[in-house]
Amino acid sequence: MDFYSLSAESNKLDKTQLEERHCLMMSRRISLLITGLTMPATKRLNPNLDTAAFGKTLDTSIDGLKAIPGLYYQRFDLDHEAPAESPESVAAFKKVVKDGPPHGGEWDAYFLGAGLRIIPSLTPLFEDLVNTIIVQGKGKAKVMFSANAADHVQVVKRVLPELDAEQSSG
Repeated sequence: MDFYSLSAESNKLDKTQLEERHCLMMSRRISLLITGLTMPATKRLNPNLDTAAFGKTLDTSIDGLKAIPGLYYQRFDLDHEAPAESPESVAAFKKVVKDGPPHGGEWDAYFLGAGLRIIPSLTPLFEDLVNTIIVQGKGKAKVMFSANAADHVQVVKRVLPELDAEQSSG
């Protein structure tokens, strides 16, 4: 099973999976929701994309976040054309933002992928997502944006320097 199959499933975790993640998260400090387009949505918007190479780069970049102590992250794959009842829909994203991380509380930070930000036709969607984050985060959450599929660790360390300091001292 590749990253996209797994990440699509992460939008609909069962109770056991949530409990397992809860145990892992209790020892972690900062919760981050990473949101990007699903691979099918990305492919629809960019038919010439080499999905194998893109997927490998993205997998490696996101996997790099596992090495950052004090960070819990959850991936949300979004399909801007999905019906509201879909676990990949904008409505589902808004529910995850509103509900917060599975361990309770509110998201500390949000990471929005480059595809959501740089594709002109998605500008209204991007604005909607950012405004949802602002309202739900009550002005406390940090928001970060990637420039490409390979910069997740760099971006997280730039926006959340306390994690990088913790890693250096730990």
